[in-house]
Amino acid sequence: MGIYRSLGYKLWVVGGMVVIVGVAVGLGLSNPANQNVIFAILPLLAIYMGGIFVMQGRAARRMSEPDEPAPDVDAEAAKDDPPTRRADLAAALAVKPIDPEKRNAAREATGGMMMSQVTGGAVLMALILIGVGLFYAGVDETLYPLGEAGPGAPIVFLPIFAFIVFLVVRIPFTMRRGVEATNTELEPLGLALTETPKVGVRPRWGGSGLQTDVRGPSVITGRRHDRAVRIEMDSKRFETRVAERAPAFEVASKDGRLSPDGAAPDGVRSALAAIEPGSRWRGVKAEASEEGILVTRRGSVTAATEQRWMDDLWLAERLADAAGK
Repeated sequence: MGIYRSLGYKLWVVGGMVVIVGVAVGLGLSNPANQNVIFAILPLLAIYMGGIFVMQGRAARRMSEPDEPAPDVDAEAAKDDPPTRRADLAAALAVKPIDPEKRNAAREATGGMMMSQVTGGAVLMALILIGVGLFYAGVDETLYPLGEAGPGAPIVFLPIFAFIVFLVVRIPFTMRRGVEATNTELEPLGLALTETPKVGVRPRWGGSGLQTDVRGPSVITGRRHDRAVRIEMDSKRFETRVAERAPAFEVASKDGRLSPDGAAPDGVRSALAAIEPGSRWRGVKAEASEEGILVTRRGSVTAATEQRWMDDLWLAERLADAAGK
């Protein structure tokens, strides 16, 4: 979602945190023994987090809106330089007809899933703020399920624990819906999401209790133009491999420009010269060998970058075509 790159979102996140920390420090220094400072901080946190959730909710609703490819997408031009819009690039990469109704239904499902996550986060944050407020207001009755000598749980925090359990139990169902929506969008490209990260729990490092543990890559596989394709996305690394035997050469990116090494065939040099430099190619590297074309990209997988694999797929197939000429 473009929200994470918007100036307004960044200003709200950074500026709001500066204000909250400044108020907390100022009030704490003026009267370190006054615990009522928390009642000044909680409303600020509520406004701060509420603004974040509102902006994320708007972005999720935009994800549900139809995003059809432009009617003037030039497939021939896309062979030299990929379109910048995601829908146009998907149309250029498609090996099967795109069903607009299925695509829009998948986008609606994806947007709904993201909205559900935003809503869940907002409810959890509200429960935490209310629980903390009630606790400091004197509603501090505690349950001891294992007896007086065992650990206790303040009653006001029980709804928080119950909702966290609900969110954890819901994870497999949410992921299943996400996989179904993703595969609907991938079908015209001849691809499918075949592996997803494993979600579990593990002991919290440096503290007590458990925390969510997400491990493993997302993997997209398929067959396109008689070539096997495998796309692997981990926390900070993208790998796109197209199985096409090619002479050994490498391509590096500098300031958004893709440059081949001295071993690259003339066809590859010509193909790369036609590609406009841009931020989409930063951090990209390509290697060709008898095993195929491998395009790698480094950087955190975020909502703003998670679709870059389509750029990498376009590049890998362009290099495979050019290397064979």
